[in-house]
Amino acid sequence: MIFTSFISLLYRSPSYSDDDIIDPIALFNLNGFGAAFSVISVSLACHHNIPESVAPLQDKRKLKKLIFITLLSATIIYITLGIIGALCFGKKTVSPITTNWLEYTGCDGGFGICQDHKIRWYGYVIQITILMFPLVNLTSEYPLVSATLASNISQLSSENTSKVSFSSKCLAAFPPLLLAMIKADLSKIFGFTGIFGFVLILILPSMFQIFSKKTYKFQFGKKASTTIYSGVYSTSRLAWCVLIISIILFAFSVVQNLDSLFNINWLN
Repeated sequence: MIFTSFISLLYRSPSYSDDDIIDPIALFNLNGFGAAFSVISVSLACHHNIPESVAPLQDKRKLKKLIFITLLSATIIYITLGIIGALCFGKKTVSPITTNWLEYTGCDGGFGICQDHKIRWYGYVIQITILMFPLVNLTSEYPLVSATLASNISQLSSENTSKVSFSSKCLAAFPPLLLAMIKADLSKIFGFTGIFGFVLILILPSMFQIFSKKTYKFQFGKKASTTIYSGVYSTSRLAWCVLIISIILFAFSVVQNLDSLFNINWLN
């Protein structure tokens, strides 16, 4: 995706017009700020799957470094794809971004019109590969996320029975499918799930950190909350900063997504 978009940017010919796919937009659009953060929270949220994923590993000493490199690599790829995709498709960018490759022909930089009005064979290969990527990605990721959620739900019950396990799996697997059948627009789904991402990834962990340390200090003394795992990232001041900023971004994201969903236009 990055390669074909970059080639399209480099290969500009007179056949492209101002209204064509290469239509650069403003570098910053405040109206899309909330939607961007909601999508980012969904794209990089993988910590809830880590315990289940790394359980089979025997040597976990380098796990922290490996996870950091993985998240950093994913972030760089997302940022690169976002910038190049915005410059390539401009205001005609649709969600999900892979849908933009429906017009890929393999001619005139990739997205141009072929002289015989036929898509090149390699254009079909690239087009189908990119269009199938979300399906393959979700098919492989959905069972893993559902299994993690089912495991967390089953732990809420004191009874460790097969009935509880089956109910937890059904509760984790079926509601997302039903909601997806009701609302098939991926941009709306990403925005809706991204709002919960703020709560699960930023707001709740910060609140738990603040109030758990406060409770522990009240019961066992001020120094009792300091452990061998304590560090700069576990301080209450940083947790408060993350909590306040997250609440502001969460509110902005809710307003922006409601504005996009119901066409209220209160941000204009």
